[in-house]
Amino acid sequence: MMKNEYWATKSSSIQVSSKLPASPATGYSRPEINKVAVSIDFDDEDFVPIYSEGSSADVLANLPSGDLVLPHGGSEIVDCGISLKMPAGYKVCASSSIPGVFLSLMDAKRIKLNAFNAGEKVILRHKQKIAKIWIEPVYFFEWITKG
Repeated sequence: MMKNEYWATKSSSIQVSSKLPASPATGYSRPEINKVAVSIDFDDEDFVPIYSEGSSADVLANLPSGDLVLPHGGSEIVDCGISLKMPAGYKVCASSSIPGVFLSLMDAKRIKLNAFNAGEKVILRHKQKIAKIWIEPVYFFEWITKG
């Protein structure tokens, strides 16, 4: 028989004790959300990000010259019509709002995204919701060397 204060085994069965510690999610409602001032410049008021869920905001594709066709395996840089000035200690992050399209942030000041299409052909339209953005604190490594 193997056991500790939370479980015990007898042959092939497991018995779980009611002494399990409470989950950290017990009583969870909503974390404290901090507000951080970010300066923004925009090409048109329509491009100002709009909060959609929690602390993320929707950004749009700035394609004034017309639709952009992304075939399977295609990749293009897409401008989002805004420039952000982040306060020291913060970075902007982005994730795609379009199934099958993966995004990476190319420029964190002028929001430009590298859109890679891993799915079926996608047509991006001017002022179409393309991504969600949010900010996160930046942590730096403190290297501790040995010998």
